[in-house]
Amino acid sequence: MKVLVITSLYPDRAQPTHGIHNARLVRHLAQTHDVRLIIVRTRLLGCSKSEFFPCKEDEELQPAVGQVRYIPKIGSLVNHRLFGHDIGPLLAATLDEFSPDVILAPWLFPDGCGVVRALGSVGVPVVMVAQGTDVHHYLKMRPRRKAILEAVRIAGGTATRSKDIAEQLVAAGAPADRVRAIYNGVDLSQFSMEGCARRDKELLYVGNFYDVKNPLLAIRALAVLQSRVPDSEWTLTMIGDGPLQSTARTLAADFEVAERVVFAGRLGPEAVAAKMRDAEMLLIPSRNEGIPNVLREAFACGTPAVATRVGGIPEILCDARLGELVPTDDAEGMADGIEKVLGRCLDRDWIRAHAQQYSWAETVEAYSSLFEDAIRKTPTVS
Repeated sequence: MKVLVITSLYPDRAQPTHGIHNARLVRHLAQTHDVRLIIVRTRLLGCSKSEFFPCKEDEELQPAVGQVRYIPKIGSLVNHRLFGHDIGPLLAATLDEFSPDVILAPWLFPDGCGVVRALGSVGVPVVMVAQGTDVHHYLKMRPRRKAILEAVRIAGGTATRSKDIAEQLVAAGAPADRVRAIYNGVDLSQFSMEGCARRDKELLYVGNFYDVKNPLLAIRALAVLQSRVPDSEWTLTMIGDGPLQSTARTLAADFEVAERVVFAGRLGPEAVAAKMRDAEMLLIPSRNEGIPNVLREAFACGTPAVATRVGGIPEILCDARLGELVPTDDAEGMADGIEKVLGRCLDRDWIRAHAQQYSWAETVEAYSSLFEDAIRKTPTVS
């Protein structure tokens, strides 16, 4: 099947982790489908175009770059229109040259909405992907909500990264038969138990230092554990970066746990996998989520998790043998969860076996089925 991917949420050499989960999906789809890629970059209205260099891993996909205008904050009424207008010429040329069977647009607004508008009556089905913020946050904005729901009704199908996201879309008015939850896969060979060297009482956080990810809660929970048993040996390794990193360092110092917190910065997948194999448990303190990939990756390494009960997390952290769900923004509650998991005799081989249902082969098969359904639902244009 010939699949054309159009998305602004995708990495390049300057931003190698931007939309990395979309890149992994696209690269796995390319193993069984003929995939072509248009990577979109937004620019502020009135600003000149910027240079673009694709990642080496994507060179075989012959990526083209499209640049579209974008108005921050007040642009909800027009950004999807600007996206559709500006990407139109490149899209038309690619349709003539590549003749895709289906178009995949990861990210609902403005990407998916813009692609649906740009196609008009052209009989090529669009499959959109709802990832989290484009539902949790954007459905609360009336103009974006209207545009998203209209695009979901027109598109051949919409995949969601969790059942929770699918339920939110349907509750907002999206037709249930156009929405399907498909989990992202995990690289079971890279994230494995091979070579693990468990370190007792080593906690791990992997994620951006953004407010929605709430990394400060992990530090507060560590401080609670330390206050309960002053001579305990708990440590916390934090992988990632972002605007809250300096605040996190200050907080660790204020709670007198700075010597127990390692700020590792951004690490590559292999280094992350090694840290997951060695950790006692993973902490996910988020205020909102779809289903974080790090959760599946930790399970693939046989590592349990303590995570807030938000979004789609309970869909896969669904058994006490996998870890513990805790309240949001509750340091005492997260510390309690950590102690509960520590007190259990967990079977790490069982945790690994649980993760094997989230293989990329299963994910690609589910997307292929959705593509076929979208093609059947889309009338051909004579």
